Amino acid sequence: MRTVSRAFGSAMSGGSAVPGFAAVGAAVRARADDEEDRRDIGELLSAGRLPTEGLAEVVATQAFLPGDKTRGETLAPYLEALAADPAAARLAIALATRNSPLPKDTAARLLTRPGLGPRDRRPDLVPFLRDLNDRAAVDATSADAFGRMLAAASGAYDEKDGAHSDVAARFAFAVVTGASGFGFAPPTRVHLAEIAGAYATEITEGANLGDSNQLLPSAFGPVESHVPGLSPMFRLSPEDTYRFLLAFAGDERDRRPFDQGMGDLARRLVGVNVSPMLKTADPTRLDDLFAALGNVRGFELASAEKHLKALDDVVERNDVADDMAWGVSQLVLGKALPQGELLWLMLDQGRGLLKDSGPGEETNVERLHDSDNDETLGRRHTVAGLLLGAGFPPIVSPKDYQAACPPGVAVADGEGGLRPFPEIAQSGNRGLRALDQWFITNGLDSRDDLSLGEKTKKLSDIFEGGKSNGKSRAAILD
Repeated sequence: MRTVSRAFGSAMSGGSAVPGFAAVGAAVRARADDEEDRRDIGELLSAGRLPTEGLAEVVATQAFLPGDKTRGETLAPYLEALAADPAAARLAIALATRNSPLPKDTAARLLTRPGLGPRDRRPDLVPFLRDLNDRAAVDATSADAFGRMLAAASGAYDEKDGAHSDVAARFAFAVVTGASGFGFAPPTRVHLAEIAGAYATEITEGANLGDSNQLLPSAFGPVESHVPGLSPMFRLSPEDTYRFLLAFAGDERDRRPFDQGMGDLARRLVGVNVSPMLKTADPTRLDDLFAALGNVRGFELASAEKHLKALDDVVERNDVADDMAWGVSQLVLGKALPQGELLWLMLDQGRGLLKDSGPGEETNVERLHDSDNDETLGRRHTVAGLLLGAGFPPIVSPKDYQAACPPGVAVADGEGGLRPFPEIAQSGNRGLRALDQWFITNGLDSRDDLSLGEKTKKLSDIFEGGKSNGKSRAAILD
């Protein structure tokens, strides 16, 4: 069937000049009243690459008409086809609703097509998506395809955080602010985290409790952020930010795309701010960034804890649920995590990642708390790595300091850079003391706010304070 679908997509892309072939395109665009026929048309679309406008029009006619009850396995191939073509996903949804963003030239050509019905009788975007979610949530395949389609339309697959198109950002704004009213099936949730990771800029601004924007409602439009380098395309209230995190944050695996996006954002913003900080000798330039990042982490932990508490209330011990602290520690020590995700987790958890425990020994909430112990050394290591990577000059580099380390202890890696924290910590107390001494050698407690050691300590403390504030505020928002 996939082979047939690919052949059909090729024919639709290049067959318009073939005598008689226009009738084939017209046939798939004409609404099929029989569900089996609609399922067959969906299978023809599922793996092929059709012209974007043609695909959008077929899906809008066959599966997105007002009052459509197409569900489950009949709906899934249409959603899969849109998930593979983000522009078609945005266009199909715009054709099916009356208030979706749409390029003007496309609107003039397609919105008045007779098969779609009058636009003023089509639903608004959020009610349409809520109904589509309900229709897709009946089985895992369609629920997963629905989530991928949402992420595609939001620009999670074809665009980058901080540089989204207007039409994708408007769609993402509708999803983020409307998601609290949806009953998402589990296979959908990881794709909501993909949206959150792709809009880490806007999530960070929404969780930021350090400026006056926190008192304003969510609204689409450019935001003047107090965090240097952060340029959101829309404003989120803390309430909407937290509610969106609640939609996916209950499972460690579902959070991973978001953690990846947040780690990438942290690296990018530190990278663009270190040089101006050094040129102006302004030691406070990164303070607002790390406070906001801490706020985000506090929101994320609060949302995870709410889900895990509910899980613990159902069963005294849940041996099948993946808990964050144990699962992440095993990944860090035994497997490679994506760099951004590892950075974000290490920025928060530090030495807690090295706790030697497994599922079933504690409740989910207890393990979450253990992973978030007030441990600053691992966080300082991660902040120092961010600063060094952005060109912040150390007084003594890890390479030059290595000669002062005790035998068998390595602070520097083979290339002279700072060795990963879990590897240093595995050397036991001697390794941690050597790392402490490296921070002291680089100005820790020297009162020089532009030394690597002192700047690392203060940014780590700011992050911790922001995290505590975010977690406390989330409890009130809830």
